[in-house]
Amino acid sequence: MSSAFVIRNAVRFGRRLLAGRTQFAFERPQSIGLEIDGPVGLYVHVPFCAQLCPYCPYDRIPYDRALADAFVESVGAEARQWAQRLPGRQVSSIYFGGGTPTILGPQLAQIAASLREAFAVSGPLCLETNPADLTPKKVRMLADLGVESISLGVQSFQQPLLQRLGRKYSPAQARRALEWLARERWAINVDLMFALPGQSMEDLDADLREALSCGAQQLTAYPLFTFPYSAVASHRALQGVQMPRLPTRRRMFRRVWDRSTAAGFAPVSVWSFMRPEGGHRYSSVTRRRFLGLGPSAASFDGRRYLLNTFSVPEYVRSVRERGHAVALSMPIEPRLERLYDFYWRLYDTYVPKTKPGASAVPGRRRIEALLDAGGLLGMLEQDASGYRLNRRGAFWIHVAQNYFFLSDVNTIWATALRDPWPARIAF
Repeated sequence: MSSAFVIRNAVRFGRRLLAGRTQFAFERPQSIGLEIDGPVGLYVHVPFCAQLCPYCPYDRIPYDRALADAFVESVGAEARQWAQRLPGRQVSSIYFGGGTPTILGPQLAQIAASLREAFAVSGPLCLETNPADLTPKKVRMLADLGVESISLGVQSFQQPLLQRLGRKYSPAQARRALEWLARERWAINVDLMFALPGQSMEDLDADLREALSCGAQQLTAYPLFTFPYSAVASHRALQGVQMPRLPTRRRMFRRVWDRSTAAGFAPVSVWSFMRPEGGHRYSSVTRRRFLGLGPSAASFDGRRYLLNTFSVPEYVRSVRERGHAVALSMPIEPRLERLYDFYWRLYDTYVPKTKPGASAVPGRRRIEALLDAGGLLGMLEQDASGYRLNRRGAFWIHVAQNYFFLSDVNTIWATALRDPWPARIAF
């Protein structure tokens, strides 16, 4: 019996234990209303890239100027429609993801102006980019835009590994990009990948040394995810690549954790480590309530989960005709909402204790039983106010994410990439 079989079925059991027989399925929405109390995080998906990296699972297409112009106008229109549906809603943060948001150049300022005009924005503006798309001029443009936090997708400082990943920049370009960013007063996150094909522990150590000493406030390190629908399997330099074996991933994960914490970085998620004085944490996925703009963007109010169409032309057409591009919706029952929140608190590596009288919340007692079990298994450490995930626990959440979360994401995204308006996606 393989370890993958055991892990996969253990995770399925956990899902059934927490969510019962809840049906997991997205369907075409009858309505798109959201009920959001309090601040909301705003995410803008920019789907354009100069080149399409074979391992990337996200919704992206080659840059096209005419389509990009239409996209920029559509994001502004979509924002105005949602602002009318959610009047007076305060935005606690804005994240630009992709794709490569900086490929839009000055048009980013046009989108940011539309968002600030539509909503009461009180939080930071954050975005991601890669070394191949940065220049000193773009860095100055981002500073003028008011960017406070930026994530640079370095992936590796080793030329052979960059080539295997299909990245079109050199380690020297990555270092120059970090130097340009360090001149500005914003929080920098460096993205690295580990458990890559052909990567040695010495390669990983070299990458960690450079990332932890470059002046960045945050390090995020994650393994190669081989989504079945992505192009990674057909990429010539990665022929035959599969998810790395569990012992290799465990050794490398431990090395990332140990090197990062020894350098004074504290874990702030399963993948991320941050200096104590690092300021704003870069994380676009852990907001409790969020609104998504752009193709494939998601929105969540605690009761419903909405997903925009993945097709960029269909997104533009739908916003022009209907004011929105919502393609799929899933109702979230209270027990499932607890499961969703529990997962992301574990992802953050800290689960607060239940307030007195809160155990009556659907599913809470089962979650507490799992937390107690995690403590007995040596994965969680309890203090006066909650449960903290340790290195052992963080690794197994990483494994569960691979065998459960990524499997479901693959089902949803593969269908949505094929069909702009699917009738139903069960997972």
